[in-house]
Amino acid sequence: SMIVYSILMNFNWKIVKGKELFVNLTKTSLIMKITALISGYKTTFENLEKKVYLYPIEEFTNDNDESHRRLRLFTNAEADRKKLIEILRTNLKEADKAEVWVSPATPLIFFILLALIFNVIVGDIFLFIVFQIFSVIF
Repeated sequence: SMIVYSILMNFNWKIVKGKELFVNLTKTSLIMKITALISGYKTTFENLEKKVYLYPIEEFTNDNDESHRRLRLFTNAEADRKKLIEILRTNLKEADKAEVWVSPATPLIFFILLALIFNVIVGDIFLFIVFQIFSVIF
């Protein structure tokens, strides 16, 4: 599935290529990093531009006239891919050599999986309780 693919791509980036995964990302919590590892992967900016199914999950924020890179795991479903890439290009110093975090066109697959697991566990427990109540009543 996509989670396995993302983990393998990140493993390749870190172990095989010997590159760092979270370089220049400020104010990124451990939870955000873990979520990024299983829902996206690091690639070159050039690769992002070539492959139409990749969306950036990285953005620039400005604090006190300083620009910071950070992960953005939630995105607007109607976000224009070209516009997101252009914003990245203008903020990256050497865009052609830059490395960015991306997610395949199914950026919410991880969250869909979490919802499914939650619904199976909680939903089954709730349904079991309802059936037990009905079996006592009837």
